Amino acid sequence: MLKLIIFLVIIFSIAYFVFNLFMSKRENGSPKFIFPIILTLLVVVMIFFILPRFGINPVALFQNFVSKIIPFISMLRGVAG
Repeated sequence: MLKLIIFLVIIFSIAYFVFNLFMSKRENGSPKFIFPIILTLLVVVMIFFILPRFGINPVALFQNFVSKIIPFISMLRGVAG
C-alpha cells in the first residue's frame, strides 16, 4: 500500500511539473487541464498494475484492439476521399 501511495505521489508531481512547463509560457492559462492529465495517467498506471494480476497482458490487449481498429481507419479514409 505504501508503494502505491508513493507511486501516485510521483505521478501527480510529474503531471504537475509537465502542466507548469506548458502553462508557464501562457499568462492566462487555466489549471483545469491538470485533472484530465492526472486521471489519464492514473487510469493507465492502474491498468498496467491490475490487469497483470489477473493474468492479462495489457500490451497484448492494446495490440489486439489496435489491430481491430486500423482497418476501419483505412475504410473511413476511402469514404472521405
